[in-house]
Amino acid sequence: RRFAVAFWTLVALVAYGLVLGREAPFYRIAFQVLPGFDAFRFPSRFLFVVELALALLGGLGLTYVQEFLTQRARPPKWDRRLPGVIGACLALGMAGDLVMQNLRQNPIVSARTWLTPPRSVTLIRNSGAEGRVFTPVSPLLHMAAYQMAGGWSGDLTPYIRHREFLQPDSNLLHGLATLDGYAGISPRWTVDLIGDHNRSGLLNRLYGVDAEGGLHLAPPLFDWLEAMSVRWLILPLTNANARLQHVASAPPAEVYCLTNSLPRVRVISRVRRVASPAELGQLARSGAFDPRVEVAMEGSAADAVVAALGSEIAEDKSTGCARIVQERNTEIVIEAGTPRRALLLLSDTFYPGWYATVDGQPAPILRANLAHRAVLLTPGTHRVVFAYRPASVRHGLFLTGIGLLLVLAAALGCWWKTRRAGEIRGDDNRHC
Repeated sequence: RRFAVAFWTLVALVAYGLVLGREAPFYRIAFQVLPGFDAFRFPSRFLFVVELALALLGGLGLTYVQEFLTQRARPPKWDRRLPGVIGACLALGMAGDLVMQNLRQNPIVSARTWLTPPRSVTLIRNSGAEGRVFTPVSPLLHMAAYQMAGGWSGDLTPYIRHREFLQPDSNLLHGLATLDGYAGISPRWTVDLIGDHNRSGLLNRLYGVDAEGGLHLAPPLFDWLEAMSVRWLILPLTNANARLQHVASAPPAEVYCLTNSLPRVRVISRVRRVASPAELGQLARSGAFDPRVEVAMEGSAADAVVAALGSEIAEDKSTGCARIVQERNTEIVIEAGTPRRALLLLSDTFYPGWYATVDGQPAPILRANLAHRAVLLTPGTHRVVFAYRPASVRHGLFLTGIGLLLVLAAALGCWWKTRRAGEIRGDDNRHC
């Protein structure tokens, strides 16, 4: 009969219904009709809400038990201490359970051992060369480490050796840039280009493991890696490809350098219209598309760019120059010059919330090569600024301000109600 109990019970049931996904009757309503719900990739994430509701209901239950015992007439001494004893026992039991489960699923190792930079990191840092790092077949390598370690219940040594491959969810610990990021939060168009642990992208189809266990790297793969400013390739086996320079061994990894890696930003005037990522994938596998000298775009955006470039779409590769003059987490400043109308291509992830200006004037950001950013340039020298100002931050600040005002209004209302009640009774009980 209490509102809090009814509310959190309902929250737990609704959230668990969302966890069940398509097995729940209102999945289609929640994820296809209500705005914003289609952004959740994993309905199981709502287990957090279920667990929160269960924890609060458990706390409310203990509170009501304590209220019941303390309100009894002349409770004995042990009765008054019973809620505290129950709470202490539950806390100790949960702590023991957490420690046991943590030791079984996530073995504890020395922080010094785990945080010491792998040898591959030291090699790349000492080279002084800029560029991104990429490790092909990373899902297979991670699965191999998982099997050698016996899951999470055994020795972590295979995982420690596995760190030499600089997986995308650990590279930031050492300040290195990788081509791929944490796959669980990659946007769709990045998955179309690079792939993730569940789906294949364009790059995944340019390399593979043959029947003898050897790693096969197709020639177009190197074109794409160089175009995306990848300089360091970390492989599980030695490879004698002429476009790779072997730097050193960091067992079980082999570190290679791509000597013709291109800068992250450059000026390009050749545009190829593609109907879909699948078409671009076919062109890439056949070698008919060279991402080092041309840009692929989809749909009406490609038509608009081709129309804007007009007859000045050049076949030569020398269309201008560009360089990054300033870079922060949320802003990149670029100086670019071109003798003809062209595209400024930045091989960083296209994502909502990024805005661009060319010489101080707003310019639309175009999605190029499936997942990168581009803006149109006119002949001359320009200053291009990419700034990250997501609307979600503004909306969050606005809603937070409203919430604070409501809390303040509720507090003032409680204070006024208590004050009036005290005046009517004629006492000094004016505390809320």
